[in-house]
Amino acid sequence: MSRQQSALITCFILFFLSACSSVPKTPDISWETQQQKLKALTEFEARGVVGFISLNQRISAKFIWEQNGENVKLRLYKDLAGTLMTLKSANDVTEVTDKDGNIYQGTDAESLMKELTGIDLPVSNLPGWLKGLPGKMEDYELDDKARVGSITSSDSSANWSLSYLMYTMENTVALPARINMNNGKQRVKIQIKDWVL
Repeated sequence: MSRQQSALITCFILFFLSACSSVPKTPDISWETQQQKLKALTEFEARGVVGFISLNQRISAKFIWEQNGENVKLRLYKDLAGTLMTLKSANDVTEVTDKDGNIYQGTDAESLMKELTGIDLPVSNLPGWLKGLPGKMEDYELDDKARVGSITSSDSSANWSLSYLMYTMENTVALPARINMNNGKQRVKIQIKDWVL
């Protein structure tokens, strides 16, 4: 083989490799597959840090969210101050225990939490939102990897907008690591550091 032929073959190979590298990457899985995986995830635990920011208060705490089917448990705590609040919701009954051990019960988790703490948090939506799974009547947009990038919710009590800033892979499932929430009156920043599936 002549030197000229060798050079031409080398150029062709480099051109081919360059063309291959410029092909847009497609998502590893489709949104339909991602949805199925998220819907099948009914028992999990999420641990991290949450910040509540409103005109009247700024609260930052660590949290543990435990999900078991329709039953949920949320614990807010600080390393030195201990447990700030524990919320349990099961069988349409919500129980909130404050830092002094006082127990309050109600049928509306959002209203009970706001009344006792001043924190506006859509507890009933969180089982799906924490996983990056929008509700049936919610608008959403996907990112370039077939994961939810944003959710817009509208209900009778508040309009929430969610931005999903970062994901992590857990047992082949893409799960959120950072979520920002805003309803115009309060912002909620969630950083999930550990998923237990």
